[in-house]
Amino acid sequence: HQQPLGSHLLEARAHSVFSDQDTSYTTTIVLVARPSTPRGAIDAPSTGAVVSGVTDVRGWALDETSERDAGVDRIEVYLDGTLAIQADAGQERPDIAAGYGPQFVRAGWGAKVDLRGASPGSHQLEARVHSTVGDQETSYFATIVVGQ
Repeated sequence: HQQPLGSHLLEARAHSVFSDQDTSYTTTIVLVARPSTPRGAIDAPSTGAVVSGVTDVRGWALDETSERDAGVDRIEVYLDGTLAIQADAGQERPDIAAGYGPQFVRAGWGAKVDLRGASPGSHQLEARVHSTVGDQETSYFATIVVGQ
């Protein structure tokens, strides 16, 4: 069973078969909450990709400390620092579940970003993810090139 957070006394006892004596060794340990550990990536388009029009942006996001699900409740996609769209979360990613655990099978996300108003050249995509476990945001980036 799980122990409460805080200070605890840990004791190991050894019994000698030669002397029939018991010896105890003790130390104090402190249990702390596991820190929130968000992970993720923008899978597509990849950094350096030349894109135009309405472009599919896909990736994954999770908080490793979540025990029930992906542990994220919001993924926003930004273009050059400006909110472009709220991503659709909860998409199946068996590959992520295989690497991180079965509770993360729905760690995928996707969005369609309209690049028709963006000038040709280099632009930064950002996926800003909010963790429900640690109540913090983490960002993942890809630099894309908008074509003519």
